[in-house]
Amino acid sequence: MNIKTSGTFLRKFIPEDLPVMSRIYADENVMKFIGRGGAVNERATEQMLQAFMNSYERNGFGIWACVDNLSGKIIGHCGFNILPVTGDIEIAYLLDKPFWGKGIATSIALETLQYGFDELKLKKIVALAYPKNIASIRVIEKLGMNYEGIKEFFRDRVFILLKAKPCGDRMNQILRFDFDYEV
Repeated sequence: MNIKTSGTFLRKFIPEDLPVMSRIYADENVMKFIGRGGAVNERATEQMLQAFMNSYERNGFGIWACVDNLSGKIIGHCGFNILPVTGDIEIAYLLDKPFWGKGIATSIALETLQYGFDELKLKKIVALAYPKNIASIRVIEKLGMNYEGIKEFFRDRVFILLKAKPCGDRMNQILRFDFDYEV
C-alpha cells in the first residue's frame, strides 16, 4: 500500500499507536460526527485499532494511520470500512483538530479513493456524512461522489449517502452538487 500526498502518507496501524489515537478519539469535537457520535475511551480505541489491523489481513484494506511527512506524527486516519448490513465499502477519514481546514482531508481522501479503484479494483465506494457535518460534506463533494439520498445507519443515525464509481481521469470525476434535505 502506497498512499501519499505532498504533506502526508498512510501506513498500517500498529499496537504502539494506541496512546496517540486514544488522545485523538477522546476529543469530543473530533468524534462528534464519527459512527454513533462522541468521544471514546482507551479501551474502545484499542478495539477499533485491533479491528483496523484485523481488516488488513481479512480484506486487504482497512483504516490506516495518517502521518504528517514533516513531523512523522500521526494526525488522524483514512481508509476503507465495510459497512454492516449493506456490505458497501465506505471511505472514512478523520483528522486531529489542529489539522482541520488545511485541505489535508480532501487530498488524502482523494488519493485513497483513487487507490481503492486503481489498486484494490473496487467497483463502488460510498461515503457517509451526518447532514450537519458540512465540512465532511464539502470534502466528499470535492471527491466527486454522487448524492444517493438520506439513509439510516447504526440503528438510529441519519446520514447522507454518496457513492463513486471508477471513471478514468480523476479531474473529470470532480462534480458539484447541492443537497436538499431536512435535518
